[in-house]
Amino acid sequence: MYAKVYQYKFPGISEAKVAAAFCSDYLGQKIDEHNFHGLSVLISQEGDLTILIKFDDVTKLKSFDKVADQFVEDLKNSFVSVSYTHLRAHETRHDLVCRLLLE
Repeated sequence: MYAKVYQYKFPGISEAKVAAAFCSDYLGQKIDEHNFHGLSVLISQEGDLTILIKFDDVTKLKSFDKVADQFVEDLKNSFVSVSYTHLRAHETRHDLVCRLLLE
């Protein structure tokens, strides 16, 4: 059995939950394509996120490694986008004026 492990630290559990949802969906869609044996996503109360992807053999792991950088980039881009949308949803008139002045 072979595995690829990702570990991330977020400011809090809320941010880790957003990232975990993205990872579960994104990687869940790759299970058949890359022949994952298993996928685990773990969130801690401190905002840690651990992703464990298991493979039956090293060739399947190496195959996934060829596209793994894209997963990390998509996670970064998605997290920034989702976080910005989340912040905008809680914006008050005062916050909007301040943000517009800063832009």
